Amino acid sequence: MWDVRSNDSGQFNLAPSESLDEWILRVAAHRSSDLTSKYEALLDTQGKDLVRDIQLLFTVKTIEGIDENLKNSDDKVEIEHQKKRGEEMKKILPLLIQLWWVNSKQLDSATEKLADGCRDSKWRIPIGEAGILKFFLEIFSRHDLRHALKIHILRLIGNCCADTDENRVHIAASKNYILSIIEQLKDASMLPFALPVLFNICVDYVPNQLIAINSFLSRELITLISSSSFDRTQPLLDYIGQILALLVSQSSEAEFAPVDIAAVLFRIAADKTSPIGLDNFISFVSIAISYLQNAKFQRAFLRADGSLNDMVTILEDSYERFDIQSIVNESHDDKALINLRNELNQVLSDISALPEFTEACPISSNFSKTLQQWLVATCPKIQLQVCACIMLGNLARSDTVCTEFIHTLQIHKPLITIVNRENKSQILHAILGFLKNLAIPLENKKPIGEAGIFKALARLWALDTVTQVQFSAISLGRQLTIGTFENVHQLIQESIPNEKGGILSHLGNLFNKTDDEPVKMEIGRMTTSICRVLYSRNESSWEVIQSTRIQFFRMYPEISQQLKFIVSQKKWPVVRSEGWFVLALISRFAEGAAFVSQLIQDSTFFELLSKVLTGNPVIDPIHSPSTTQNIDSETNKYTHHDPEPVKPHAQAAEMARLDLENAMVLISEILQNSSCKMTTPQKMELSGLLKNNGKTLINHLESRVEAHIIMS
Repeated sequence: MWDVRSNDSGQFNLAPSESLDEWILRVAAHRSSDLTSKYEALLDTQGKDLVRDIQLLFTVKTIEGIDENLKNSDDKVEIEHQKKRGEEMKKILPLLIQLWWVNSKQLDSATEKLADGCRDSKWRIPIGEAGILKFFLEIFSRHDLRHALKIHILRLIGNCCADTDENRVHIAASKNYILSIIEQLKDASMLPFALPVLFNICVDYVPNQLIAINSFLSRELITLISSSSFDRTQPLLDYIGQILALLVSQSSEAEFAPVDIAAVLFRIAADKTSPIGLDNFISFVSIAISYLQNAKFQRAFLRADGSLNDMVTILEDSYERFDIQSIVNESHDDKALINLRNELNQVLSDISALPEFTEACPISSNFSKTLQQWLVATCPKIQLQVCACIMLGNLARSDTVCTEFIHTLQIHKPLITIVNRENKSQILHAILGFLKNLAIPLENKKPIGEAGIFKALARLWALDTVTQVQFSAISLGRQLTIGTFENVHQLIQESIPNEKGGILSHLGNLFNKTDDEPVKMEIGRMTTSICRVLYSRNESSWEVIQSTRIQFFRMYPEISQQLKFIVSQKKWPVVRSEGWFVLALISRFAEGAAFVSQLIQDSTFFELLSKVLTGNPVIDPIHSPSTTQNIDSETNKYTHHDPEPVKPHAQAAEMARLDLENAMVLISEILQNSSCKMTTPQKMELSGLLKNNGKTLINHLESRVEAHIIMS
């Protein structure tokens, strides 16, 4: 082709002892120098010749023997084509080097033509294999270049790496390559070129993503978009969002990203002075949510000024700023925003569970008040209400806060209103969880009960809804009965208009039709809780207590199946022991003893009772006492012994002892209070259980007394 400074031409050529990479490193390290007048005119002419030759090279016709119809070529032909293209590219590299050494502006034009040419995918690999890409990477990362040359080199890098891992691997060869490209982000005029290049070299190529992470790319991007001078035109924001999405997908990004990155992204999404479009809104919020999966960024988010207010703005904007009805692509955007809110609610649940949340967002804060307003909105938005329930529920982690919510703010009233009208499982589950937190302090149970919660819960018990909602509704009902006679009395007495039976009938129906074991268990636990309250000391009048007990057993005979389920299941030993305790407790009173004696008539239940006492399903009648006198003698030993509840975290041996003890009390009380309704063989069987296991119980009791003396 052409040459200049023929005396020095050997410097531009590959030495026999050099590899291609070594040659490129050597020649690229040379600083370009200005031309002397002697060569300037000649080189300008010859440079133009090279530019013309490059342009011609990118037309298939100039390569002899290459079929123009590449689309119909088989693999072997295409390989041959690529080989010939590579040979032509190798001829160009020494000439490019020569232009670089003499600082010719024709290098800018030559680079531009190469960048244009590799928009065609078939030229990308040959340019990479010829060393041209590496040459430009080297001079770009080593030297301060002319503005125009930098632009064309960036275009060449970006186009060469588009969908081409064979060239992306060259980028990964040196951290300096990516660093030099990141450095261009500080120049506003280079952003339209540097951002697409960074995306092209990182997308679908993890090694380059990791280098970019280690080079603090996310920090530079956040600095860029935080600048007041940054022009948030959509193409640039698109690339920034796409690049950040790549980085956050790698676990190491958590170590290098700025801790306030989520807060900054939310601030941009919430900014109304420079609002961004829907696609970027969804992109930036989704990326911020990804960062907030890490507790490090969650804590930083809480510390950032105004971050929670930005979150409020984003949630509200997701409903109001982007009116789904006015969006052309309604179904896609509608689903995207719904998914976005769900993801936001999940991450806000995690954030509000942090100890720092109660400090950042006390009950009196504006943020807390905004959440409360969402619950009483005239045009409710379900996902906002879900968010409010989750975050306020996590705020309600102390008796003091819960009491203020109920007695001062009376927040339970709008919550119950929503439970009465809604059928959507997401909002119901969130509200029931919040109410359960609020119902933990004893002083809160009665006002929640008085506000009509039980009728609302009965609707859910009867509703054909998801199992999780049913379980939560039953669990809340159980929580409200604990230690609160007024609520138990209301549950038993209150009926539902136009329906047969009382509120608790819905629980009985649900117990019979459900196959879900946890739901059955929670119904049984609620029944044991009601029994404990009915048969524990309280301040109500004796007449009211007694009538309520009688009505309970008369109206709801189905509770026998619930209690039998409790003591027969093996999955939750503590709950099983609670069942035996309750049965022993209610058997000390006439109406309770009558109920339990009927239960004992069930052969399955009697086998359970026998097994608790003896380890065998039934006792041997031959060894049973044969006289009523013996029965009375055994009964009197245990009649005045109080049943003992199981303690939390009790060990297996301790629970077995308590089950034995409570079963003995149960039998003795039945024989004492309801023996007139039993046949002599039945009395003999029960007395036999007492006699055969009395020594075991006495040994247990004596060991407890000895232990108490030692401890004293």
